[in-house]
Amino acid sequence: MKKTVFFLLIFVFTQVLIVFAQDCVSYMPTKQGAIWETQQFDSKNKLSSTVKSQLKEKTINGNSVKLAIESESFDSKGKSLGKNNYAAGCDNGVFFLDMRSNIDQNGMNNFKDMQVTVNADNLDFPANPQPGQTLKSGKFSLEGQVQGMPGGFKMTVEVYNRKVEGKESITTPAGTFDCVKISHDMKTFMMVEMITKGVEWYAKDVGLVKSETYDSKGKLMTSSLLSVFK
Repeated sequence: MKKTVFFLLIFVFTQVLIVFAQDCVSYMPTKQGAIWETQQFDSKNKLSSTVKSQLKEKTINGNSVKLAIESESFDSKGKSLGKNNYAAGCDNGVFFLDMRSNIDQNGMNNFKDMQVTVNADNLDFPANPQPGQTLKSGKFSLEGQVQGMPGGFKMTVEVYNRKVEGKESITTPAGTFDCVKISHDMKTFMMVEMITKGVEWYAKDVGLVKSETYDSKGKLMTSSLLSVFK
């Protein structure tokens, strides 16, 4: 009888962990091998780069789901600018996205001869987003040092005032997606401080579908659209 109760408790506990993992709403593709592409545009809506991404590995451990993503950026002529690796996933029912996902590979090429250290927070996303809901802030820092030379540089990025604006249907070359719209402010510091405002549209099990970045005067600086999803 005791053995029966013991195995019953183990079964129930296992099922609870599975439910926790299933309850987490992913704002990235979850099918291993999934491929997607994002086109990025300048202020004049001219193509500036394309980012091709793939879900390389999906790991489930109890109520934790980890996604390993590899992306490669290309300039407007199709020349590779470099690769980037970052993580996403679910912890205790909360979806997170590593801020390394926002690294600009074109800008990183300026530091190719330096030893670069990157520190990045995870941004959380709600399972049941509600208009007006506030979300956690996040910070990203990048420090560079030329070997054998004094001095160096440091760039910091802070994303704050994150808020759910609502839900919208967005159509891109990849299709039509039901999205949650999230706005934020961003402070970038590298010798001088720059304040920008961003708006992003995320779809469940897809990821970032559309984004827009504005300067402090409300002028559009850059934008992006999901162009391929398979």
